Amino acid sequence: MVKRIGPIPETKPRSWRHRLTAPLSAAARQVAELEEGVGLRLLTERLSAMDLGERSVLVVRPTLGFMTVDLCLVGPGRALVINALHWAGDIVPGPKGEWRGAGGKVDLGRPDRRARVFCERLAFTGRARGIVLEPVVVFTAGAARCQGTEPEATLVQWDELDAFVAGRIPASAVGFPAADLIRLISPPGAGGTTE
Repeated sequence: MVKRIGPIPETKPRSWRHRLTAPLSAAARQVAELEEGVGLRLLTERLSAMDLGERSVLVVRPTLGFMTVDLCLVGPGRALVINALHWAGDIVPGPKGEWRGAGGKVDLGRPDRRARVFCERLAFTGRARGIVLEPVVVFTAGAARCQGTEPEATLVQWDELDAFVAGRIPASAVGFPAADLIRLISPPGAGGTTE
């Protein structure tokens, strides 16, 4: 089990609008689950249960100044800065460069850019020396494809997550200690758990 700092996020209650529309179509259900934060909860649960060795730490909602991302998985010599995107299907660029789903109707933001910028700012602090920082977006609702845009982070499909993480942070890896980095990005008052 990975040591986790911060609780597994609760999903937001479903709005009355989504309670009416989600049962009617798969697209409406995806939008409801996206806004409720289902992807972050699913990803946190799955990464928390992985056996990555006792030196791996999962920070939930890491913060750096005013910026936050969904998760940061820190292992020996490597940190994966991860945003969950609970979406399946084609993703196309919008008029301002944002990612859009459902035929361009749903604004998905730029989770890849947020992860990349967080990595850059983390590197700038100097507290990640000797640690490889990698921005990642994990699609938690099923297979997704980015079309017409060059992602700024590694894109990982839900069914490929275990192999991806094992390849980046093997349980037997050794590397530079990351306690200073973990303290820097841990949200105030977030206690560590080993659940």
